[in-house]
Amino acid sequence: MPIALPTFQRLLPALVLGCAMASAQAQNLVQNPGNEWALDNGNIPGWTEVEGTQWGQRASNPLPLEGDFYFFAGAGPLALLRQDVDVSALAPAIDAGQLAFDFSGWARSFLQNPADTSTFLVTLLDSQSTTLLAYDSGALSSTGSWQQVQTRLLAPAGTRTVRIDLLATRFAGSNNDGYFDGLSLVATPVPEPATAWLMAVGGLAFLARRRLR
Repeated sequence: MPIALPTFQRLLPALVLGCAMASAQAQNLVQNPGNEWALDNGNIPGWTEVEGTQWGQRASNPLPLEGDFYFFAGAGPLALLRQDVDVSALAPAIDAGQLAFDFSGWARSFLQNPADTSTFLVTLLDSQSTTLLAYDSGALSSTGSWQQVQTRLLAPAGTRTVRIDLLATRFAGSNNDGYFDGLSLVATPVPEPATAWLMAVGGLAFLARRRLR
């Protein structure tokens, strides 16, 4: 049965919201996500060394996941690299409970036994740098291929910063061979239940109209 035009017009805003949500997912909020930018006096642009002073670029053995380089911690036994992403511009959606952050990253270790490890830490902070929500990937030690980590964090009200930490831990050899590449942080709108229902109904109604033509 064809859907009445007034009903379709009421559902149209929900369909438009769905398109806007898909568009919002295109922007990666991480600066220098694959360590491809030229080093600045030996430092990695966009990132801060919290632990270890030898973070740099590595290009081979193993090969990068993508591009020409990946994150390499140098020779220290424990190394931590950090980026704080300012998300205060998204405060209205965050405080309304309508925004999540999708994080993705890839890790790898050098082929040795025991293998060094890579750990992703993602922390949502308020304006006073108080932790609201945290994610810990656990220690990763994939030596044969790049291993992907993915998580979605629904932003608590008050979230103003997303902190990304790369933690590399050495267990053998002279280098700290916990590697990182291909990082991504995307702000993803989360519709209210009523809006999600309208989007689903609107999509089904639109398909029904097409079949009846």
